[in-house]
Amino acid sequence: MALITNKKKKHHRIQFTMSGVLHERYTSYQVRARNLGLAISFTDDFEEWFNNQLEKIGQELSRIETGQIPGCRAENVTDNS
Repeated sequence: MALITNKKKKHHRIQFTMSGVLHERYTSYQVRARNLGLAISFTDDFEEWFNNQLEKIGQELSRIETGQIPGCRAENVTDNS
């Protein structure tokens, strides 16, 4: 669950997209919290979720690199960097 906390120093940022309805809901809560001198923090929840996703990606990449996924080899993967 997200926390309502006092404002803290800035952390590293990440950007993602969301629907317009979800964004409107989020920004309305941001305004309400700001009017109370508070901030909404998803940091702990997001970091846990993101770390889990990175673990899964790392495992999947390892499986691709070692040929454990039939029909998918590392040389077939496009480098988008």
